[in-house]
Amino acid sequence: MNYFAESFAVFAMLINFVGYRQKDMNRYRLISGIAMLCLGTHFLLLDALAAAIGCYLAFFRNLISMVSQRGYIVLVFLALNIAFLLFELIVLQHGFLIILAYSASIIFTLGTFVLSNTQQMRRYFLVAETFNIIYAISVGSVMGTVGISLSIISITSKMWQERKHNRAHSQVYISDK
Repeated sequence: MNYFAESFAVFAMLINFVGYRQKDMNRYRLISGIAMLCLGTHFLLLDALAAAIGCYLAFFRNLISMVSQRGYIVLVFLALNIAFLLFELIVLQHGFLIILAYSASIIFTLGTFVLSNTQQMRRYFLVAETFNIIYAISVGSVMGTVGISLSIISITSKMWQERKHNRAHSQVYISDK
């Protein structure tokens, strides 16, 4: 195991845990972007180029999305994801498993720019994290797998808390009538 590479995943995991608990979208984007720098370095050190590129794009995507949500920016990031995917498939001849990493990156891109509701964002990101965990396991990322697992737990935990809170408030509202 590459302990140096794995340490970057540990930092990303800790940072992401804080990020997913944010209620403010821009605060989430900033914290998540910092985590993506750490995670991208982790995957780069493991020679998992697809995940590294996705993470580094996520860093820039998150920063830009804090100041602009324009449609052309979404298209640029989608085009970059597809261009890197094709480059890896055709030129570098990497296996088709990289499609999982790029699919997750595309979901994160759309979620970051299109969604403004944190509840919706969590649902979409849960799908993306499922793709990511399969890819992390396949490239031998021990702490990446642990971090993504914890991220999935954090997302589902927050979704459960929100659902519980919403049900409690809707029952109070109904009983007030």
